[in-house]
Amino acid sequence: MDEYMNEELREKPNHAHYPICRGRLSDIEKHSRQIFFYTLIVCVIMAFFSVLCVPMHVIGWLPMIFNSEEISKGAFNVSFGFGFTQVLCCVAIVVFSVLNLGKRKTFGIVLFVIYMVLTISSIFFTLTGLDVITTIIGIMGMYYCRGVFRDGKDYQQLANTEGFPMFSVVLAEYDDQKGKPNFLHTKSGKDYYDSMNQQSAAPAAPVQQPQSYVKPQNPLGNMPELNTSGMSRSGASEGLFKPKSGKEGTISFSPLKLR
Repeated sequence: MDEYMNEELREKPNHAHYPICRGRLSDIEKHSRQIFFYTLIVCVIMAFFSVLCVPMHVIGWLPMIFNSEEISKGAFNVSFGFGFTQVLCCVAIVVFSVLNLGKRKTFGIVLFVIYMVLTISSIFFTLTGLDVITTIIGIMGMYYCRGVFRDGKDYQQLANTEGFPMFSVVLAEYDDQKGKPNFLHTKSGKDYYDSMNQQSAAPAAPVQQPQSYVKPQNPLGNMPELNTSGMSRSGASEGLFKPKSGKEGTISFSPLKLR
């Protein structure tokens, strides 16, 4: 059994097989939906002709067993019971396609066989002039169901693969972490917690003032402030800004204006 497995879908460490398995599962589900919608449409068509009392291949075999004379009447001439039985057979085929949407991928193979028999019987055995319709339905049905054998094997393998059906890395990592014990519940965690409590309960050491390496302030900055209040302008500046010539310096402004 192991030799027939898809090597791409094998389990890998650290959930490395999740992306490709999720992609393959999506493809299988997509194919199943295509088969379902196609089967639903063609069964509605065949049920319509059955209501019009047209005998058809495969779905008309069951009423033929109980009344073989009906088939000799030709198109639009069989009894209503014959046509109603064909409608029930169409409903059964649709139910097969619905079951193929779930875990029962074997019904996809059953649908492929039904479409194949419908094609062969419509080509080699003539019932009515409308056999061309069932021939086209059978050929297209085989086309849509062409991958059911591989899909069935891969789905069975995926169903037994770790991570099915979500194949979610986030959920897998959550489950892995959930199985691990909490760090604080281990011996190392308890020892670490006790040591931190002891450190917090110990008296705080006196804080030393940081040593300053700044140079002492210039002593000139500590000179007393000069009292200049109440002094006249001439007395305050006498002997300080007076030139040797005895004349005071002034600024002359030129009457010319420059642009």
